[in-house]
Amino acid sequence: MSDLDAEDLAGRLPDRTPAGIADRISELIEMKVLPADSRLPTVRDLAQELGVSVGTIAQAWSQLRERGLVETRRRGGTRVLPRPRRRAEDFSGPGSPLKRMGLLISGVSGPDSSSALEAVLRIVVRAEELGFDAACLATGPDPDGIRAPVPVLAAASQRTCRIGLLAEVSDSAWGTAQELPADLETLSLLCRGRLTVARRGQHVVRTALPTDTASPEQERRFNDVAAEEPAGALTGLSDDIADELLQDPEYASGGEVLFALPPGLEEADCLHLLAELTTRLGPALGWKPEA
Repeated sequence: MSDLDAEDLAGRLPDRTPAGIADRISELIEMKVLPADSRLPTVRDLAQELGVSVGTIAQAWSQLRERGLVETRRRGGTRVLPRPRRRAEDFSGPGSPLKRMGLLISGVSGPDSSSALEAVLRIVVRAEELGFDAACLATGPDPDGIRAPVPVLAAASQRTCRIGLLAEVSDSAWGTAQELPADLETLSLLCRGRLTVARRGQHVVRTALPTDTASPEQERRFNDVAAEEPAGALTGLSDDIADELLQDPEYASGGEVLFALPPGLEEADCLHLLAELTTRLGPALGWKPEA
């Protein structure tokens, strides 16, 4: 709901003092009953509906402006401002700030297997450039996805120099694949100590699809992909996703998380999400990129 008329808004304002009006409208903004860019009624119209003076409403509007919640535009009325983007130094959630943020990828949609794997490598390189602490490669259900993470990580080790590289291995692989230890030992040498082998389920993994700067088409794609995620996905504005994560006991008890890229996305959407994770969601969780 947006652009509440004076009568509707007046019915939601039990306290008719300037501070009471400002506090209640602040709550309506927080609950998104009044979303960003929605227009508040004129001072005169709301004062008439509430049976108070124009000065009372003007004082309430002034308090809302001081809180950074609204602005009054010439010929545009008073409108709700977008929520300020939180930075790492603004972190105030429960628990400690996020210390390490990694990427989990099992494949990318592409015209063929070779192109899809090349896209995976470009994504890992871009993740390093953006400051991700780690990239974890895992097998996935997509036919053009990663079937064997170890050789793909070997290729990634030659294209990156800092980012931690993780191979996610199922429990069955630890005891049945006799060649696995030798392969991993070789890969560890190639990575110069950057390789970590993780049992599946060892890390906190979440799928987050921030829509802060997504185009309408991207947002539709993200919502479609989220609906198909078996473990669920967090979509919406980065600050809202951060708030939800900070209430998640498993996440809050960690200090590091792997954000999974759904395998159905194309490379361009994955790169867009990397930027959102490092410039918006990560900082909202208190994370700072690797220098």
